[in-house]
Amino acid sequence: MIKVWAIPDNHHRSLHTRVTSFDYSIGQAINTFGRRLEGELGRRELRHLLLCQKKQRTRKILGMKHDDTIRKNVMDEILWDPQLTPIASQIGVIVKNEVVTLSGTVDYYGQKLAAEQAAKRVKDVKVVAVDIKVKSAGFSDTTSDTVIADAVRNALLWHSAVNEDKINIKVEDGWITLDGTVDWEFERKAAQRAVEHLRGVMGVINRITITPRKIDAPEIKKKIRAAFHRHATVDSSKVHVATQGDVVTLTGNVRSWTERRDAEAVAWSMPGVTTVENKLEVESAVFAD
Repeated sequence: MIKVWAIPDNHHRSLHTRVTSFDYSIGQAINTFGRRLEGELGRRELRHLLLCQKKQRTRKILGMKHDDTIRKNVMDEILWDPQLTPIASQIGVIVKNEVVTLSGTVDYYGQKLAAEQAAKRVKDVKVVAVDIKVKSAGFSDTTSDTVIADAVRNALLWHSAVNEDKINIKVEDGWITLDGTVDWEFERKAAQRAVEHLRGVMGVINRITITPRKIDAPEIKKKIRAAFHRHATVDSSKVHVATQGDVVTLTGNVRSWTERRDAEAVAWSMPGVTTVENKLEVESAVFAD
């Protein structure tokens, strides 16, 4: 059995706290513990062990600093957004391993969405988890949902990209549910965006579907690939397209949430596509050893 003795912190503090002096500490450790390990690990194995420890420690330190940088950038981006500036202090930001968690309380649902989008605009953000609460709708009478429903109908009626006759509305406790069928993805999104910023809205559930069409799956794939090639923000070499009927699946790596969103928008622009499964992953920052 091979036994490994831990190097005491008080003897070699630099091994744990000062990465810059690690090479010197290795020499000290080998001289001090080399005899103890003779015949079991040996000096070469000890050096390898300590070098592995150095790499792990270096990655951990750089990762923590990287998360701190992301957190600062997210907070700055939230403060920079005019609709979030007055309530920036109400939004908490935690970052761990490039995963951003937003917390706090905002006045309107639109502010919650704006905070999420602000975080996704920041470089190196891999995942955004939103735990922001929206304050009460502010209506004290029992007709609050009715008032919101009327406002939703008017918003859809006056939106040029929405055919309100194709959309069914339900409002319960401030939550809006949209149902129906439209021809294009932009119509589905337009309906949701038209109601997100209405006063009293606590959230929006979009169940609107796209009308199926008879399509040529290989032709869809070809045209989407061509669209990626001419798109300024999408690196077509890293985005892979698969089609099965009217379903498009995107896989690969992208540099940011913006590129991920743009790639999905390109796929939705193809006539006949009813579903886009966006499995693109945002690349993580790489630290040199």
